[in-house]
Amino acid sequence: MTQAVTWISDTTMDPLVHRRTISVNVLDDGDLLELDCRLLDERPWAGDELENQPVVHDIRLRIKVDKESLIITAADAQMLMQPHVECVDILSNYQQLVGVSVVRGYNKKIQELFGRERGCSHLEFMAKAIGTAVLQGVLSGSRRDDWLQGEAFDLPPNADQILMNTCHFWKEDGVGFAKRAAGWKPGIGGWPTPELVEIRRIVDEGASQNDE
Repeated sequence: MTQAVTWISDTTMDPLVHRRTISVNVLDDGDLLELDCRLLDERPWAGDELENQPVVHDIRLRIKVDKESLIITAADAQMLMQPHVECVDILSNYQQLVGVSVVRGYNKKIQELFGRERGCSHLEFMAKAIGTAVLQGVLSGSRRDDWLQGEAFDLPPNADQILMNTCHFWKEDGVGFAKRAAGWKPGIGGWPTPELVEIRRIVDEGASQNDE
């Protein structure tokens, strides 16, 4: 018999022994997107003793990405706090991000460039997090532009290229593209978007009303 699991985090954060915070901010820079990723490792219980520092890692990774080609045009890696002086020796390696596409094959490329002894495990993780945030930034930025101009929103022209095979929903022959083929665009059916059969019904009803 499987024993029920009690999740203490449902009721308290005590005793909290470690906190890792990762944030990614995406900024519009004309034809580019700028992504600013920060990783912070903290020991909430620690004081100021040399052997028990409250901040273990404070790392920053920034990139600029061309909106149309989705290729990284600039990169900057920083360590504001790190456990060893030598940790910073690897930072210049992350200039190799320049010229990398964030579309298909991105995570594999990151692994090839910075995996294991070739980089920093934390920066490798951050680089992968930035890759998925680029896609959200492109979509969100396009939606923001339409919203500011008072226009009806649709996915940007390169949306299919961006989304294809990024997850089970957007696999090449998956339900995401079936919804697109049925006439779905963001806003149709509410949020979360209902199942394909409901999308087809909503779109068909809208078409019938337009014909009247």
